[in-house]
Amino acid sequence: MSGLCANPEKTNIYMGGVRDDIKKGILQATGFMEGDFPFRYLGVPLNDGKLNKGMFADLLNRVQKALQHWSTYKLSYAGKIRLLNSVIFGMEQYWCSTLLIPKGEGGLNIKKVLAWNKCILGKWIWELDKESGSLWFEWHLKYNIKYRSIWTAPSKTNHSESWRSILKVRDELLLHTGDIQTAKQFLSSCVHQGKLQLHLLYDKFRQCMNPVSWARVVWQRAIQPKHSVFLILAMQKKLATIDQLNCRGIQLVNRCVLCKTDNKNHTLIF
Repeated sequence: MSGLCANPEKTNIYMGGVRDDIKKGILQATGFMEGDFPFRYLGVPLNDGKLNKGMFADLLNRVQKALQHWSTYKLSYAGKIRLLNSVIFGMEQYWCSTLLIPKGEGGLNIKKVLAWNKCILGKWIWELDKESGSLWFEWHLKYNIKYRSIWTAPSKTNHSESWRSILKVRDELLLHTGDIQTAKQFLSSCVHQGKLQLHLLYDKFRQCMNPVSWARVVWQRAIQPKHSVFLILAMQKKLATIDQLNCRGIQLVNRCVLCKTDNKNHTLIF
């Protein structure tokens, strides 16, 4: 009705589990070319199988390129923080909301990424539980849930990786809360004005530790970030002193260059 039509030169069609004769008929009827996996859509790599670490090399390169480019600018501390929050974290959250980041991916905050992935999957569980009525929900209701509850649907080997991840987070929720009713209350506590708030769910999923007494001393605006990092390493006794290097297999003479005594460690320095 709008007069718009698909451009066959810019459109590919991807098939799976289709016989050659049916595939040939589909290609002839649509006029599209058959595409191959993996391919990129809106800057994100898509694949028909399980994602590996190599597919995220582009994300790491983009982050490193941005940081190297910004290092040439004479930016203030506030300007650097603004760029990190608006650009770097934005790229990470965009990829995490679209893909399931594999464990062990170097260069990313793994605990934060895994917690954010759980937030996305938890939101899907909440939508499936409340029967949102969307096309996505209807498809999973028919083929994966098979008109059962999301809380009792079994996990099978022929399910997709994303669906098994949803069920894995569901099992973690049930293990954490104890029963289905408590798990529903857990998700409902993160709902505001009828929508599940990801930042509230993130606070519940991430591993929180008791704050230390010296946190406000280390992390404050008056201290440069490199000094804060050095100070927090010192507070946790993780500086690369000679005794620490010896424990890591780097054999050095453990003698303090200031007082000429043995066993140079944090206690001796401070």
